[in-house]
Amino acid sequence: LLNVALILAALFVSPRLAEPTYGLAAGVLVGGLLQIAIQVPQLRRLRAVGRPRLGWHDPAVRSVLLLMTPRLFAYGINTINTVVSTRFAAGLGDASVSHLYYANRLKELVLGGFAVSIATAILPLLSRQALEASREPFKESLAFALRLIAFVTVPATVGLIVLRVPIVRVLFQGGRFGASDTAATDRTAAMVRPVE
Repeated sequence: LLNVALILAALFVSPRLAEPTYGLAAGVLVGGLLQIAIQVPQLRRLRAVGRPRLGWHDPAVRSVLLLMTPRLFAYGINTINTVVSTRFAAGLGDASVSHLYYANRLKELVLGGFAVSIATAILPLLSRQALEASREPFKESLAFALRLIAFVTVPATVGLIVLRVPIVRVLFQGGRFGASDTAATDRTAAMVRPVE
């Protein structure tokens, strides 16, 4: 629903506005509301919808907030890194921001495509096992997930390093994105390092 709202906003709302980005922002907002709205009937049927309460004094809420803090810090660092890198790239001339963007998309091929998928899939199992008295199943599952991620990401990373020019050419080159843009994105990709 988020993607549908974004596409509809880009096609029908943004072209009619003086500032097209407002149309896309509205698409994100509407898409998010639709994602919530589609779940409400099922939640009501399960009697899982109640009045929201802020239970700041509840020990479980405090525990969640405490556990969230490192992740929020890591996400904030990544966002700051992106903003600072983009500002530097903007000062380097035309298309530098685009080259940085495309180089980051290469990094995300492996990181977002596989590592995040494995982490998302294993999280419910690890959550269940973390509550058990024995720590062995948790340790085994975590070790298995890390081995699986390394088994795919290490060779994929080497492949991206070695084959980044052909990969950039196949994925992005065409139209206004020419051979010089491929070379510039290749140089940028060589410098991009993941911070997650």
